[in-house]
Formats: sequence, structure tokens, C-alpha cells
Amino acid sequence: MIGMKKWFLVTTVILLLSNSFLTACGSFLVPTPTGTPIPTFTTTQTATLPPTSTHTPAPTGTPTSIARGLPLSCDADALVPVGEYQVQMDTWGRGTLSGWSHCISGGTNPDGTMVARWTWNWLNSGGNVKSFPAIVFGKVPSAPTTAGIMPIRINTISSASVSYDITSTHTGTGNLILHMWLTNTQDPATWGVPPITHEVIICLEVYGEMNPAVPRRMEVDIGKDHYDLYTGDNFGMGWRFIVFQRVPYTQGPGTLDLVDFLSIAQKEGYITGSEYLASISFGNEVVSGTGETIVNSYVVSVRSK
Repeated sequence: MIGMKKWFLVTTVILLLSNSFLTACGSFLVPTPTGTPIPTFTTTQTATLPPTSTHTPAPTGTPTSIARGLPLSCDADALVPVGEYQVQMDTWGRGTLSGWSHCISGGTNPDGTMVARWTWNWLNSGGNVKSFPAIVFGKVPSAPTTAGIMPIRINTISSASVSYDITSTHTGTGNLILHMWLTNTQDPATWGVPPITHEVIICLEVYGEMNPAVPRRMEVDIGKDHYDLYTGDNFGMGWRFIVFQRVPYTQGPGTLDLVDFLSIAQKEGYITGSEYLASISFGNEVVSGTGETIVNSYVVSVRSK
């Protein structure tokens, strides 16, 4: 995560600390190890990407992907800035492992939508999350923001959506998620609680042996999709954890209306609405195995009232 410490957990792993997920059927998630280094953002951003969070239209179809032609960056802590987005490697759980590989890339389609690609090989690994290759939009606590509108107070959001077209192939264990940090300030300059209040995950796919570790509270329908809603307190350094797990899992093209998800969380009393939506990230948490994700198009749109 940009230092994201979200967390999917292999079924056989004993939950450690308060950032783990309690067992529950059908899904995923793991803890944020204490002392895990927080990757930092580069402040350099390219000026070649036309779209911004408030002006870019959502993709209307699946453009021919140019992601495979992009140059790959394979440094352990690689960051690829693309306008108001940043593709990041984030191998936060690699520890002292050797013999692994991981690469990322990012660019734009002719229509201005973002494209990206990442590959991984974690065959020599244990049961914890090793990396979170993802596209980041906004401000992960303690890092600079990638987009001027972020962080934004939830009660002042007029609209917030993520439109995507993603294909992911893989072996081993991992997931495909949208991840959000909520904070109690518009400038979460440090990592911890506070300023972090909530970690919110929308899980689109889980593969391999992963189980949620927070209790399932209810079932909800958002648009045409069905989700199981899980919540738990005192994760990581003490924040609340909220998970929306899509049933059944789905890749491909889609649009997530984040206001719908946040409204349900507020209605159920899990958030108040006074929190700030600090960051939005979309990627794979990888525990083991090999894989490749192609992002054919990607747009985040956030508007204030």
C-alpha cells in the first residue's frame, strides 16, 4: 500500500496481534506487522497524464490495452508516478526473503485513462502477505498526496467512483482489492492511530487458501452486486477494519460507487462521516505464487459538494 498495511491471511496462519482477521467463511485478509517499514512516496509527478480526479470521464468500454508495451520497473521499492496516480511495488512483507521477483509499470491510453501492469514471483515464501502492487490515488498517512482533492471529508463528498478494466492471472494465494484509509485529519502526516481511524477494503477476488478474520455482520446489495460485510476493531495500531466481500468474485470491467459503500458503513454505525477519505488504492495482495495483472483502463473520480 503505499505502505499499506491491509491484510489478508492464509487459513493456516495463526492470527497475530490486533491487525489480523478473525476466521470467517469464504475470504481473506491479514495483519499489519508491528515495525513494518512504511514506504515513502516520491514527490515527482509526470505532467503527461491529462485526466484528473474531477474531470476525467469513466471508461466507456475496454480499450486495446497498451500495458504490455510499457517498460517494467523491478526495483524492490519501485514507484511509477502517472499524473495524479502512482503505481507502487510495496513489497512491505518481504522481510529477508530472497529469490523473488516483482515488477510494475504505468502509463495512459490514448483516451487519457490510466493503464498499468505488474508481475510477481513469490514461490519462495511463507504464509504472510509479501507485497501489494497497486495504483494509489490520494494520501497514504505519512506520505505526500498524489491528488489535490485528497484527503476529503466523507460528509462533503458529492461523488466518488472507481472505474476499471482488469485481468489478473495467478497461482498460489492472494487477492484483488480496492483499499481505502480513513483518517481524523485532512493532513495525516504520521503513521498510526491517530490519525488513522479506519481501513476499508472492497474485495473483488480471492484465490488460494485465504479466510477473513473478522466476523461477518450482514449481507448487502450495492448496484447489481452482492457483498458480505465484515467488521472488526483494534486492528493494526488500533483502527477499525471494514471489509466488503463480493459474492461471487469478479474480475474484468466494472465501476465501484464508493459513496454507496461509505453510506452503508455510516448507516450501520461503523463510521460517522466526519472522517476523511485519505487514499484509494487498487491492486493485488500477494501471499505466494506467480502472477500478472493487466489494467486495461482505470479512472478515479472524486468530487466535493
